[in-house]
Amino acid sequence: MLTAREAFKVGFISRCVEKGIPIEEIPGVVKQAMEKVAGVGDLIRGVTDIAKPVVSTAMGYGVPLALAAPPVLGGLAGYTAAQVSDIDDTDVEEIKKKEIIDELRKRRSQLLRDKRMRDYRSRRKATGRVFL
Repeated sequence: MLTAREAFKVGFISRCVEKGIPIEEIPGVVKQAMEKVAGVGDLIRGVTDIAKPVVSTAMGYGVPLALAAPPVLGGLAGYTAAQVSDIDDTDVEEIKKKEIIDELRKRRSQLLRDKRMRDYRSRRKATGRVFL
């Protein structure tokens, strides 16, 4: 069984072979890769050196803010939802008027249908005459 380091080496060399790099050039590629990794390490160290004071200052304020945030955000969300869904008296009256108008239109169309049906039935009624 390979260790993690040995597995990395085998994987790196197999990638070099897949890309068609000659065996003589692999040590040069390894050196380039090591330089890039060292550059990334320096960059990460620089970022962490800059971030340490910011993180330590934020931690002083962060814990109280983290504890206070859920109730405050929940209260704001509830207040906003109440304001958005608030209906005043003019809206209620307008809704009532629209509902009454819709109901009257439905009744009118139903009465017209009933009248047409009665007229149709009266025309189709048997007259008692015999047609030859």
